Amino acid sequence: MLAIVILLSGGAIWYYKRLSNLDKVLGIDWTAEQEDISNKFEDKVVNILLMGFDRNQARDEIYSVYRPDTLMVVAINLETAQVDIVSIPRDTLVTIHNRKGKDKINHAYYYGWDYKLTGVSEEDHEERHRLGLESQIETVRKVLKGIPIHFYISVDMESVRELVDIMGGVYYDVERNVRALNGRLLIEKGYQKLNGQQFLYYVRNRNFSEYDYGRVQNQQKILISAFQQFKSSGKLLKAPQIYLSMRNKIETNLNLEQIAALALFAAQKIQPESINSHFLQGKYEIGRLHHGQTSNNIYYLMDQKSRTQLVYDIWGIESEIEAQDKLLPKLPNEKEEKDENEYDRPQMLESDTEQPIPSDGS
Repeated sequence: MLAIVILLSGGAIWYYKRLSNLDKVLGIDWTAEQEDISNKFEDKVVNILLMGFDRNQARDEIYSVYRPDTLMVVAINLETAQVDIVSIPRDTLVTIHNRKGKDKINHAYYYGWDYKLTGVSEEDHEERHRLGLESQIETVRKVLKGIPIHFYISVDMESVRELVDIMGGVYYDVERNVRALNGRLLIEKGYQKLNGQQFLYYVRNRNFSEYDYGRVQNQQKILISAFQQFKSSGKLLKAPQIYLSMRNKIETNLNLEQIAALALFAAQKIQPESINSHFLQGKYEIGRLHHGQTSNNIYYLMDQKSRTQLVYDIWGIESEIEAQDKLLPKLPNEKEEKDENEYDRPQMLESDTEQPIPSDGS
């Protein structure tokens, strides 16, 4: 019996040492990666794209395709343990992967998913989903000047709620009351413990004059606060166990060992004060993408100089400053702002105008 305990202990020590070598467990070929980008990285930075899709059970009865309501790239420096979180507003006007024109970044999934635009079989749901994810990931990559996206994690609203409940909730000082569109109080302001549903209400709240800017700031702050709490309580190390219990609700290309290694690295080396949050600078404007667009829409136009500087500051990649995007003037007598519950369809790129605009909520 003692021999078995010794063997098991030795195995645990060996596995702990293996997980501690995060670079090896992640399996990234840094040399090959740098051949794809003209600038060499001074440090090893792992980039993980977080996507929060606006899907839940109620919407399943209405819609067949969804958008990533939240897009964040988490850059983890393996040498310094510094973390940079870059949030990209969902309305950001960008060049869509494999398309000739531009649209909102959170519509990129649709352009890969739609069989009419990709030529795959309508019934091949697995391939359509794969192409949707590829379109979204590659579109984000191009926005950040071609940085590699090594891994992605995709969740929906139900998953976020369940995940927070499993972790035991999050203590947070809510800045002001959060209300539903009809005025019903959802969360009262003040320091309190948020359960999964309250956490979801908070991170999805768009009741800000700055459109998505205030919401993104709140998301970053509460995520950093949650990280600090989970780290101090030791719950970060339960990440592999939690993933196993929710693997049918969380989609990622990270394997279980990589999740365990990242959790160990975060618990041991990443400090809350070493996490920097960033927001892709720009401004909101109302207008149209092309003359065929029959209604006004709200777009977030990136400040190209700030975008270029941000990529250099985090990843050390030098690139040219692109021309500022411009919209066509807005149509007169058009409703400028959409109801929060109205599903904002892709406006269709000018090169795709021969395709019908979908009527299934996409």
